[in-house]
Amino acid sequence: MHIFRSGVTWGEITDDLFVDPDPPNARQILWERPPAPFVNHGEVVSDFECFSFGVHKFLKVAQRRRTLDGLPQKEHKRARHVQNCARIRDLYRQTHARRHQLALAGVVWAMHNGDVSALRSKSDLRDIFEAEVRRQEDSWRRRVDRLSHSLLAWRLALLRSLGPRHAFA
Repeated sequence: MHIFRSGVTWGEITDDLFVDPDPPNARQILWERPPAPFVNHGEVVSDFECFSFGVHKFLKVAQRRRTLDGLPQKEHKRARHVQNCARIRDLYRQTHARRHQLALAGVVWAMHNGDVSALRSKSDLRDIFEAEVRRQEDSWRRRVDRLSHSLLAWRLALLRSLGPRHAFA
């Protein structure tokens, strides 16, 4: 989580994917322990926001637009977001919480939709969520359960969507 004091300013943000750069002259403090009691993030959130979170996290892994635009890949960020997606998978396997299930469904949806590179409109994604996920919830639940319970299925899904260079990094 990025937290900044009031008065911090950013330059123009031109990246559609990594939209939360560190502002110039900001000091970074890393907190490596669990965030509680300072941060309780995502406890009460809509089904759509959970799905959207998963889509967003996987798009940061894939970095599709950066590849198409000839921009350098951000490998250090890719590695961090692969871990985030794996953490979503692990959380769902451990808790079976609906928010984790829908976030993992978002990851899986983004894996299978290689033409999507960034989210320009949440309303378009909401339409996709309603049409493809909410209306076919049983099918999505089975897919998510399969990926969450099988490391092999998870790795194969990563391999299909990212290729061998990035699936096992």
